Parts: sequence; structure tokens; C-alpha cells
Amino acid sequence: AFKGLRETFCTYDEVDPPHRITISNLSGPFSHLDSEWQFIDMPNGSKVAFSIDFTFSKKLVDLAMGPVFSKASHSMVESFCKRAEQIYGS
Repeated sequence: AFKGLRETFCTYDEVDPPHRITISNLSGPFSHLDSEWQFIDMPNGSKVAFSIDFTFSKKLVDLAMGPVFSKASHSMVESFCKRAEQIYGS
């Protein structure tokens, strides 16, 4: 929800442990939504890579919520990393 606009969406999440999670749009305000979490083994731990590509189906929603959704995605990655550090250490 943002500035009086409220949207919900449903995704299909495909899990390939321990390597990746792929997410695609099933329903909601997006004409296009694809996202992926990758978990890459490194010599001293793991690297987490996150990508997201989306477009809202309505121009007004895209203008109003596009930047907010981008910022929320960035915040989600930061939260994931902080929680992983709490559990596993730096």
C-alpha cells in the first residue's frame, strides 16, 4: 500500500535447495515479475545474489508504486543479510 493505492499479488516460488529460489508472477498488479535468489558457495562462506525485474500493468500504479517497490526489494535484501549474520556470524 502506498498513498491510498493498495495492491496484492500472488507468486509461484520454485525452490532448488541449496542453490536458488525463483519467483514468478501468478496474479496481481504486475504485467511482468521475475525474481531470483542465488546462493553461491565461496571458500569462506556464501554469496547471496538477488535479482528482480518487474513492470506494473497500469501506468498510474507503475508511476506511484514502482519506486516504492524497488526500495522495498532493496530493504528485503538488507534484512535477509542482517538476519543471516545474526544466525551464522559475519
